[in-house]
Amino acid sequence: MYCSFRFIYLALLAIASSGLSLAEDNQRVLKLFGKIDSAMVGLLEEMPEDVETVLISSSGGLPSSAAELIGLVAENELNIEIGEVCVSACAEYILPFAQGDGRTLHLKNSPFIGFHWNARIIQETVIAQISTDISNCPFRDAQELRSLHLNSNVNPDFWKETLKRLGQNYSLVRLDQNACPVVKMQFENTIWLPTSEELKSFYWLEFTGKVCADDFDTCAQQIDDNFHSGIRFVIGDKLHVSN
Repeated sequence: MYCSFRFIYLALLAIASSGLSLAEDNQRVLKLFGKIDSAMVGLLEEMPEDVETVLISSSGGLPSSAAELIGLVAENELNIEIGEVCVSACAEYILPFAQGDGRTLHLKNSPFIGFHWNARIIQETVIAQISTDISNCPFRDAQELRSLHLNSNVNPDFWKETLKRLGQNYSLVRLDQNACPVVKMQFENTIWLPTSEELKSFYWLEFTGKVCADDFDTCAQQIDDNFHSGIRFVIGDKLHVSN
């Protein structure tokens, strides 16, 4: 599982140059492509004053950087659009934030929207297996993610839908020397690509546009064109193994 996802992460990082462009409706658009990290946050901090929209295409990154990024978007009252890819931290943090507080989320070019294991899945796995008091080990990422989902009016239990599609083969939880849990998990499938209907019904996400998973055959072909064989994707509720 870990090897496969590292490859996916690298494959999705077909990073274009970030820069400033003029959109068709004459809004100034800052394009941010690549890993959500301090470098991406820095580009947003240094943007020209007349930027109105941020176009993000990312395979994920650091939750802390995602939190900084959405804080800057809120502070500057920017619109958000999603480009070709939004996976992991992008899908967990950027997508829900982008629909909140009167903002309108627009998906361009039927993006590749994907979910894998996250902090909530880790937290709930530990709670299910450990009876020891672990109150001194706060699940900070899990709590921040849940708070964001609640504040953005998306489903805070969406992780259950993700886990259902990934199919957890096994999980092993042990206590470290400081009595905090260490978790090892393996999943039958690597990544879930929900359809637009699933994003709206299960994630409670509101947006315009479509996603890759809305057209199974086209999405499967994109996967085959960009990933090595043998990676298990769930497109909507159908399994596709890359070949």
